[in-house]
Amino acid sequence: MDMDGVMVDVTLSYRACIKKTVEIYLNNLLGLKPYSSKIITDDDIRIIKGRGGFNNDWNVTAALIVYILTLDEDKGIDFSYDDLSQKELLNILKKKGKIVSSLNILMKKKRFFPVDKVIPKGKGIDWVDNLSHSYKNLVLHRGDIRRENLVKRIFQEIYLGENFSKIYGFPPIFYKGNGFYQKERPLVSSLTLENLKKKLSIAIATGRPKKEAELAVKNFGFSPYVDVIVALEDYKEEERRLYKMGKGWVSLSKPDPYSIIEAAKRLKKSKKFAYVGDLEDDMIAANRAKESIEIIAIGCTSVYPDKADAKEKLKRAGADLIIDNIDELLSLI
Repeated sequence: MDMDGVMVDVTLSYRACIKKTVEIYLNNLLGLKPYSSKIITDDDIRIIKGRGGFNNDWNVTAALIVYILTLDEDKGIDFSYDDLSQKELLNILKKKGKIVSSLNILMKKKRFFPVDKVIPKGKGIDWVDNLSHSYKNLVLHRGDIRRENLVKRIFQEIYLGENFSKIYGFPPIFYKGNGFYQKERPLVSSLTLENLKKKLSIAIATGRPKKEAELAVKNFGFSPYVDVIVALEDYKEEERRLYKMGKGWVSLSKPDPYSIIEAAKRLKKSKKFAYVGDLEDDMIAANRAKESIEIIAIGCTSVYPDKADAKEKLKRAGADLIIDNIDELLSLI
């Protein structure tokens, strides 16, 4: 099963991290003030994740920053950041940010186009990379977190808080408060997992970094019931292996079925599977996995305020069954 939105409510952690990262990036790095994180709503985040190809929250964050910058029609910014230190990059961003100061007026008036009218369906982060608008060059979201990947750096500092330096080995520079991971809440009880474990094996296929997945499993007491965790590092290792084999760079994040199939392989004694997810990409990935394993796709609407709308979207994406929470699985097995 998926972790976020199925086992763990991340509305106040990962979703809030997206909004806070956008705020810090625009305010502190580009000098676009006043910018409020309230401009980006939870609905905006749900919409963009539902557009497809945005299973990674760092990519969602980068796309939202670019989305805001492209509201300004001036396209006259371009620069290269090769061989620059992080300090030099920050200085350049502040200087370049002055050029887009007209966005302050747009922000105050909230003259925003709906996210789904700007960001195309199914393109994912490729939309950012293929965009002709040169303001995208101000959004540094690829590469090394120690230097040029400022979107990921800010996001991880906010999410991990006091654990950031423990995990990465260097201190935070943009955010030094409590980690937003502390705001997460379980969507499933240990009792439910205990009862499920009596009947089946449990694997998690998530886009989280492994240490963050393990942090949640430990914090919520899920450890005794989880047999396998397939996380971000597993995708990346396989992507590198395929590249070395001459197959080019491919993304194995959902909606690619790799994580689901890999989790199934690691559950060596199991022959039949079900994958529970909250996003359309989860349902697409589970259906693609049917070519390799016997599996059903189960949509979960735990975190959706409009459950009717969520059920319709999950059904269109290929859900075989839809549940409102994990507790309902007990009556299905």
